[in-house]
Amino acid sequence: MPRQSARSQALSQRARDEASRVARNFESAAQAFENEVRGLDFALCAICRKRTGNTELRAGKCSYCARALSNPFSAENGMDIGEIPPELRGLSLVEEALIARVHPVVSGCTRLGSEVSS
Repeated sequence: MPRQSARSQALSQRARDEASRVARNFESAAQAFENEVRGLDFALCAICRKRTGNTELRAGKCSYCARALSNPFSAENGMDIGEIPPELRGLSLVEEALIARVHPVVSGCTRLGSEVSS
């Protein structure tokens, strides 16, 4: 293996130091975000188990379940996930996203010059 010049070694060391600094900053920012989100006041809908703000629940139901005649995500439709295992209860938001089977993506678009009527 050819020997690196002093300048090349210095550049390599600087790149490793910068990568380490960026990783520390990212970890710090991710932890701060996680702490901020964990500090929010959430509640679970009794029917669909959607995590929502406490002020959005009425009689233990989210706004969707309160309006719906039959909720597609309820136990009556076989969509109740049941109790969360103890191994999964303390996961961070990032860890939850990594093991999730479904990652919903919502996008909307409008067409110029058209009106939407119901």
